[in-house]
Amino acid sequence: MTKRNTIEVYAKAFSVCLATFLVTELVEGRTSRVQAFPLRWAYAFTAVQGVTMLFMGLYLVIQRGFAQWREARYDRIRPAVREQVLSMAFEGAAGTDRLLDNRQSRRVLEESVIAALSTLKSTGRDRIGRFAMEQGFATAWLKSFSSRSSRVRRRAISLLGLISPVAGATVLPIALHDRDLAVRTEACRALLIFGERAGVDQVFRLAVRESLLTRALLTDDLRPFAAILLADTVPTLLQTGSFEEIRNCFQILTSWNRALPQLDLGPWLADTDTRWTRELLALIPFVAIESEGEEFLHVALHSTDRAIQCAALQTVGQVGSAAFLPSLQLLLGDDKLLSWHAAQAIAHCGAEGKSLLEHTVTTGSRAGAGVALEALERLSMGTLGFS
Repeated sequence: MTKRNTIEVYAKAFSVCLATFLVTELVEGRTSRVQAFPLRWAYAFTAVQGVTMLFMGLYLVIQRGFAQWREARYDRIRPAVREQVLSMAFEGAAGTDRLLDNRQSRRVLEESVIAALSTLKSTGRDRIGRFAMEQGFATAWLKSFSSRSSRVRRRAISLLGLISPVAGATVLPIALHDRDLAVRTEACRALLIFGERAGVDQVFRLAVRESLLTRALLTDDLRPFAAILLADTVPTLLQTGSFEEIRNCFQILTSWNRALPQLDLGPWLADTDTRWTRELLALIPFVAIESEGEEFLHVALHSTDRAIQCAALQTVGQVGSAAFLPSLQLLLGDDKLLSWHAAQAIAHCGAEGKSLLEHTVTTGSRAGAGVALEALERLSMGTLGFS
């Protein structure tokens, strides 16, 4: 919750308390039949609360009844409006003008347009987007973006994003700097729907500066644009970004969980800076392994940091290269955690790894034989780690 929202909540709560106190004071002053002041105050407070609850109950009943009556009227025309909107989306048919003769029909039409925009793709969605612009819905959504309510602004941005392929970016770049996190996130998604290279670049650069929650929400949306981002945005960011931006960039690339042949980690793997070790270890399975990558993994396997060693063992298991078997065998020792990770990594190294585990079971130390046997059992059952 932002500072402004917090102030609004406290202001509203204070206003309600003040109004309740003033009304209670007014009623208390008119209860002259009760002589004792404490009793007059209790009587007045009870009366005010009772009347307030009565009016609130009546208001809710009336509101619910009206909503049901209104929905019943809407339900009578919804099927016809939806049918014509879908017909227009798939066949380019017109004929919705006769449904716009009153406010009720227009609201149902807007609901149908929004539903179509949310479900249709490509040509059909573009037709509905142009229709929304012709009927003035897009203009209304643009006006909604100036609302003080973050919920209204978020809805406006999401709808403008759906019609952005035909309406353009409109206020989407401005919404990236909104004070509300949810609005900024929705603006990022809307720009990705728009699909322009500049917008994709802008969203990625914003994502690496935002919170972990925002990055988690945008990671899947950015995945289809990996090729565009790896061509220019990511290399530039890795050269000029701050420590936090570079770290977050590595984390996003890893979260995509896809091959990244365009990503050149050579300069980073050759660097002696250990601040990026964990991030680079997580990325190695998704890039082409060269000599720098193998050397980097060998160094990490012999690190003095136990956490780094475990991360390196997981990476080796994902890579599945038999070239690391001699180093892995040395880690089948008394350290239970390292031995377990090493055995799992060996099991991922194909037939040579399986042979090494079988040899360890028969000739290795008691601790090494135990984890090797467990790895062989997991291998036979298909429940190995690091998958």
